[in-house]
Amino acid sequence: MGHIYAPIRSPRHPSLDGLVLFELADAAGPSLHLAIRYFAFQNKEVEGDHIYLDGLEAAKSELEAAFDIEPEEWRSLTPDEANVVDASIG
Repeated sequence: MGHIYAPIRSPRHPSLDGLVLFELADAAGPSLHLAIRYFAFQNKEVEGDHIYLDGLEAAKSELEAAFDIEPEEWRSLTPDEANVVDASIG
């Protein structure tokens, strides 16, 4: 799985505009996914992040419920967008 993005339009989180979710490592161990919340995704203004331990679908479901995201709103990041996200986390 590559990096995926969803907009946040929730009235419960008016200061956020999007989030990125991706797998941290492709290891034989448990699947770890990192969600990064953005004040302004285009400007890479990060609000915070969270690690999910229960797999991609569980992470997506939890994020959809928490931020009023519809399943069809997820999209893959372009390679350039993914590289910028990766560079920002070191």
